[in-house]
Amino acid sequence: MTPSVAPDFDEKPPSGETLSHIFHLLQSERRRRVIWYLTHLKSNETVTVRRLAKNVASAEQNMPIPEIPNEDYRPVYTNLVQHHLPALADADAIDFNADRKVVTPGQNLNALSVVAGITIPVIALLRSETVNK
Repeated sequence: MTPSVAPDFDEKPPSGETLSHIFHLLQSERRRRVIWYLTHLKSNETVTVRRLAKNVASAEQNMPIPEIPNEDYRPVYTNLVQHHLPALADADAIDFNADRKVVTPGQNLNALSVVAGITIPVIALLRSETVNK
């Protein structure tokens, strides 16, 4: 028997609201960097917000972590704690302990990573083709 490639139309498709929420989460480059970083951790590995913020700041500024001045790293840390990590935690992409300031991958992290990994290059391709017309 050959496997079917037809979608299961008996399953309820995601609502427009759900899709909007997913794309809203992935809209932020900072959140995408957090997702990418966390997907490369060992299973159930915990990372401090400080380490996460330094890695995000390093990627944003294209600078090695030891060279990032505190005044450049602190706003990233604050932004992660106040906005991005709670949003990812609400989507079960991460487990965020705000008291201890630690993050572990959540049950939906890999799914969001796959969506980001497919969607972002497709959007870039669509934009480039639109520009080239």
